[in-house]
Amino acid sequence: ALHREIKLLEQRRDEAAKSARAHKYRIGIINDHLHSVRQEIDHTNSLVAAKKSEVETEGHLLSLAQREIGQSQRDISSLENDIATKQSKIHTCQSSVIVAEEELEK
Repeated sequence: ALHREIKLLEQRRDEAAKSARAHKYRIGIINDHLHSVRQEIDHTNSLVAAKKSEVETEGHLLSLAQREIGQSQRDISSLENDIATKQSKIHTCQSSVIVAEEELEK
């Protein structure tokens, strides 16, 4: 009876050892997977940071472009005013020339 009990305990010990080895193997696989997942998270976080930086840069460039557009519009308006002033002066001069020609013809 004692011999049978020892055999039964040895069998349970062997099964427990086998189960422990299987669990250790699974834990190793899970730890490897966890390491891979953490690396992927780090990589993804790096991509997110790069994209945020890119968005900030594009926002800055957009702001600069809008300021340049505003300046160009002010320049165009100024030039249009200059053109209108010069055309008015030309018209005044042409009118003076016509009046002077009419007086010469008299």
